[in-house]
Amino acid sequence: MYYEKFVNLLQKHNVSAYKVSKETKIASSNFTDWKNGKITPKVHTLQKISDYFNVPLSFFVGEEVETRDDSEAEFLQSFYRLDQDDREEIREIINIKLQKEKYKK
Repeated sequence: MYYEKFVNLLQKHNVSAYKVSKETKIASSNFTDWKNGKITPKVHTLQKISDYFNVPLSFFVGEEVETRDDSEAEFLQSFYRLDQDDREEIREIINIKLQKEKYKK
């Protein structure tokens, strides 16, 4: 699924996977591994590609994000623009909030 969408973008923009790899600093072997089903791309990688091609992250994650409201999709896109330390801080805050009684099942 991800690889096919990636290939569509390559064709539409008439660029090579090698060029995308060099300009986004995503290892070209990742693209091959996606094609062969060895790995699934992480969201931050999809965000880099989305940014490169100027398409929304929802282009790759499709229905999962499209079925959410716009604020949730915007939150996810913003979250993956943060650096690793800031994302970890947000995860810690979420974990603290989830400890509240009202979220326990």
